[in-house]
Amino acid sequence: KLYEASIRARNLRTWVVERKPVFFLLPHKLLHCLQYQGFPEVMLESSGLDSVSREQLAYAEGHSECKMVGMGLWNDGIPCNWDRTQSVEVTATSLPGLAEKHKHLRLRITALPSPPICPGTYHGFFEVVRWSLQQCASGTFPSVHHDGSPFHGGLDADRRKRGEAGASLGVHGCLVQVRGDWKAFKETFHLPGWKEAKGCCWMCQC
Repeated sequence: KLYEASIRARNLRTWVVERKPVFFLLPHKLLHCLQYQGFPEVMLESSGLDSVSREQLAYAEGHSECKMVGMGLWNDGIPCNWDRTQSVEVTATSLPGLAEKHKHLRLRITALPSPPICPGTYHGFFEVVRWSLQQCASGTFPSVHHDGSPFHGGLDADRRKRGEAGASLGVHGCLVQVRGDWKAFKETFHLPGWKEAKGCCWMCQC
């Protein structure tokens, strides 16, 4: 089931910033669906992790006192017209610990057309992703929306009917890796680049 959230974005007709509906495949739901299909032992694989990600996973497992699925976030823009002047910003989750035939698994969280994106868009977007990843860490379904508001009709009624609120996901997960190109890190996380005077480039070793 898709999750709907109201996110700040530009109106392409007026160029005014307003709130627009954005739809998500939430990481905690994707994690639950994978384990529901009967693959928890595959999901817990960690042989594909680099040393930094493996340390992060061990740290999280030490604090939670349980085995956790290492999760990744991947963000990139994909051209969507003939002259490559417009793109769709795609964010997906992965299980970077997987190796062999499963190592290229990517599960899309959402896709945003680039023209409506404004400075507040990614902030609102990652509020939803952070909330969902917290549910992955706790191993439970949420009992309220990402903004703290109670569940109500529509899809929320379907969640209540299935008894999701507060129920176990069947597995725990934690974010151990974030991937993207330079443009993605600058636009998504506001990290400075080498052309800017607001701080050292994030790649600089000095």
